[in-house]
Amino acid sequence: MYLFIYYFLNGHWRKSVPLKAGIARASPVCAEMAEILACPMNFAPVCGSDGNTYANECLLCVERRRTKSDLLITRDGSC
Repeated sequence: MYLFIYYFLNGHWRKSVPLKAGIARASPVCAEMAEILACPMNFAPVCGSDGNTYANECLLCVERRRTKSDLLITRDGSC
């Protein structure tokens, strides 16, 4: 738990950046999240290329690792 709080409070968590117009898909920054023990509970929904809405980018990365797929972010917000 301490590692998670330290990681989150020290600004290592990537802030949500809106996707620019004309960009269809963006790769999540999963490498930055590989070492954390749990995803934060913040609600910053992203739409995955699988058509599912994820509560935040970290949860999309969890699914990406679980399925070993090339899951991408199609846009910020719900699908």
